[in-house]
Amino acid sequence: TFGSATTVNNNPNLIFRIVFVGNTHPGFPVSGSTQVSGNNRFDNFTVDGVGGSIGPPPATITVHSPGNQILVSGRHATVAFDTINNVGATKTIEYSTDGGTTWNSAGTTTTNSYDWVVPAAPTTNGMVRVKGSDGKSVGLSSQFIIAVITSANKIIHYWDFNTVSGAYNIPIPPFAADFSTNPSTPGSLAYTLTAGTPNTYKGYIDNVAGSTNNAQFGAPAGQGLRVRNPTDKVELWFKIPTTGYKNISFSYVIEESSNISPLTRHFDYSIDGGTTWSTTGLSILTESFLDSNSFGSALINFASGSPAENSANLVFRIKMTGGLDTGTSGNNRYDNVTVMGDPTTGGVKENSSTQWNCNLYPNPANNAIMLSTPSEGIKEISIFDLTGRVMLTSKSSDKNISIGISQLTPGMYTIHVLDLSSNNQSTIKFVKE
Repeated sequence: TFGSATTVNNNPNLIFRIVFVGNTHPGFPVSGSTQVSGNNRFDNFTVDGVGGSIGPPPATITVHSPGNQILVSGRHATVAFDTINNVGATKTIEYSTDGGTTWNSAGTTTTNSYDWVVPAAPTTNGMVRVKGSDGKSVGLSSQFIIAVITSANKIIHYWDFNTVSGAYNIPIPPFAADFSTNPSTPGSLAYTLTAGTPNTYKGYIDNVAGSTNNAQFGAPAGQGLRVRNPTDKVELWFKIPTTGYKNISFSYVIEESSNISPLTRHFDYSIDGGTTWSTTGLSILTESFLDSNSFGSALINFASGSPAENSANLVFRIKMTGGLDTGTSGNNRYDNVTVMGDPTTGGVKENSSTQWNCNLYPNPANNAIMLSTPSEGIKEISIFDLTGRVMLTSKSSDKNISIGISQLTPGMYTIHVLDLSSNNQSTIKFVKE
């Protein structure tokens, strides 16, 4: 408590400081070195006071997702948000494709999340708005991209790193690709210690200003991924399944901090998830672009007929050498990593029901509907009401699927079918009697 210190009252510039002393002091000796172990753990900081005429804070809505993402038409995205004070029981979800100038209805929810089927509305200026039923509170998302993927698509995996923030110390969890054409075989990036290196190795990565060079889907410059020295015992592993694709290429843009950064990138690949490595068929084995003021491009092609084609376990590896890669200064800055290829048999498609034909009967229906799909394989099935609310979800690997709908109230519904192995999809309307 502040007791009689009245200067803290009604003070817009008040700062409360905590200073640490004792065992955590930099000079505390442990076996002849400084103390690097031990910590304090804080939680639930609260500032209380007696309010004047201002009253409690207003009802607010803060939208956490989506934002700074690449969303794909027809797939599901979660609209997640927090509320403060009473914004009303029902929240209305809307989306915009022009940066917030005009809005379209998506649905309503009584919770703090909403399962949204991304519309077929390509844009680089997408936004979501959440409105409380109190008539006052509104929350806005960051801008995002909506991509509509066709059979002509050649992008298999893509990282724009625009959601990367802060520093990540080893051990570092994998970074999922910002886009993978087949969500059942996603790409991921691991910052991996060289075999035999202890976990106490001091390597780390963080975010840095990015570039539009090699950007896909109209992605903004946003953020890049900065790999910081030391880098002599770490490797970048890009896990990039290429199932259904041939003529594979791997590209990125790179900027070095200076001549004390890692100066050369070395390439190889594995088709068994990282057990054995090869350079056979790679168009180049190293790259040494040096410019601390702009991003330069790197392109590595796999030879036609390479074992990297149609591979479920392909890993592309980058090892860094040169400069002060064992020091603590210098870094490499990566952005817009793109894996591309040609579809082997027409590609992984995201089509409408007129191209990938699913049938539903009877329609209208009372207790159950029968969904007939073109093939066997795991499918994700969702039923939505007219407001966009998810009413039923299920998965099935059958070709013909029976779905009970007796619990639905009479009215019009939409069923969305996504084949997780081929990424084909279909949307059908039906009536529940």
